[in-house]
Amino acid sequence: EALLLARCERNVPGHGRGVVEAYRQARTARGESVAPPELWCAIETDRIFRRPAMRLAELQRVHQPDVHTYLFTWVCPLMEGFLGACHAIDLAFVFGTLASPTVAGFSGTGPEAAALSERVQDAWVRFARTGNPGHPGLPFWPAYDATSRATMLLGRECTLEERPREAERRVWDAITEGPLQ
Repeated sequence: EALLLARCERNVPGHGRGVVEAYRQARTARGESVAPPELWCAIETDRIFRRPAMRLAELQRVHQPDVHTYLFTWVCPLMEGFLGACHAIDLAFVFGTLASPTVAGFSGTGPEAAALSERVQDAWVRFARTGNPGHPGLPFWPAYDATSRATMLLGRECTLEERPREAERRVWDAITEGPLQ
């Protein structure tokens, strides 16, 4: 616990304890692990990847209102799933390379993985052709906006969620003094 707080304080000076507590409360409410390693991974994932991606979507809407966001939730099977839906795991699904020996252990294989890969590929092709990734294999996928924050969760199940992980987003908004600072 002390190491977690020290690391968070180093990366978010003056806010470490508040970030940890907010994540602990949000993850507890969702029934997710609040062990220090999992909290650290969740916090850093959002700090490094999710928060900048959300800011980019919000800024892009100024120029192009048909912005669509997703959260890849497929869990990497390595290390008994400890890595979660880690950085770049979606690439094998996008490019259909799940069976590649260099990728299979990282991405996983089997009928569920193949079905998700097909859905993801169809979404990317449809987006390239029309500017909208929605297709019959997915729930309705509206454009992202700052109110609903409609986000497709792509994983074992594909679902649309409005304002996913909202408590965590609010923490980062408070630290950066507003949603687009």
